[in-house]
Amino acid sequence: QNELLFVNKPSHLNCVPSRSLSDSLATQVLSSHPGSKPCHRLDRDTSGIVLFGLTKDAHRGISMQFEARTTSKMYVALVAGRPEKDRGIVNLPIGKQKTKEGFNRWTIGGEKPREAITKWSVDHVFTDDETGAVFTRVKLNPLTGRGHS
Repeated sequence: QNELLFVNKPSHLNCVPSRSLSDSLATQVLSSHPGSKPCHRLDRDTSGIVLFGLTKDAHRGISMQFEARTTSKMYVALVAGRPEKDRGIVNLPIGKQKTKEGFNRWTIGGEKPREAITKWSVDHVFTDDETGAVFTRVKLNPLTGRGHS
């Protein structure tokens, strides 16, 4: 029996239903995989892989690994320009802040800020041939389970 499902979540879709939006990745997956539950979440604007438990035991086991931080997560971001250093650590408290549309966004400070630590490193620097603009692909490794916006 299959116990895990990996789903590529697009940006601008909630992982789970919110008070104002019932459509979510979880509701979409549930329609084809009854009993499935996401083992972790990604922010609404973040795209990437979300792991679903297809059984209660699988969901509990994976969720406990995320809670104990025995899993590792890596994100890739494209930023304009080039950082002064090739690697570093962001250690700033973040909290939620409501947007005009009524969505919660993580922001530095925010409401009830909590510790957020993310390691980062430059993966690749390139220049756009047409515009001459410099971009950097950065790898991010959140250590606290809360990402920096």
